[in-house]
Amino acid sequence: MITIDQSQFLTNLRSTQAYCQHQLEQKEKVEWTGLRSTINPVCKDGEWFAHMPGPIDEKPIPWAEWNKKSDPYLHDSFVTLFCRQLEFKNTVSGKLSYSDVFRGKILVVEHGQNIPDGATEPETSGFFDEWDLPPIDTWFYNTYSEPNGGILFAWIPEKFVELTDKAIDIQFLNILHWFEKPSSWNESVII
Repeated sequence: MITIDQSQFLTNLRSTQAYCQHQLEQKEKVEWTGLRSTINPVCKDGEWFAHMPGPIDEKPIPWAEWNKKSDPYLHDSFVTLFCRQLEFKNTVSGKLSYSDVFRGKILVVEHGQNIPDGATEPETSGFFDEWDLPPIDTWFYNTYSEPNGGILFAWIPEKFVELTDKAIDIQFLNILHWFEKPSSWNESVII
């Protein structure tokens, strides 16, 4: 059982929804790559992600992969990365437009239980990465639970729900699943 700070959860969710919407509206970005191309903090004297060409409909696209120096399963490194990406979104949140309703779903990633095999990456055409994580721009809440370890919450825009369903189906440890609003939460809360 984990404890979620409902106020912080909802605040982070709203800013992440608006940020994702903004990124997806950028005309120069191809599909989901807009959700993986902006936030790239420096770690150990290098950026967290390496950009490489990758095919989608035979067109080269920016492809972000974890640099070899940045292991997302090191707890302290992951927490640092999570906090930095959230800080980045918060610095631009005043410039974003907020809709009454954003269409999509919340994904729960029990990354502390994962043994990544990379199978979700090709099955989702790169929407999930080699570590079975969704794009960094979708991350909005991170917590820790004994004995499960790290638990990440990510906003998945509606157009990527089907790809995420594929990842949920193929991930062999069942660490990916859709969030269900706790019954104790205020009924007026729209997620």
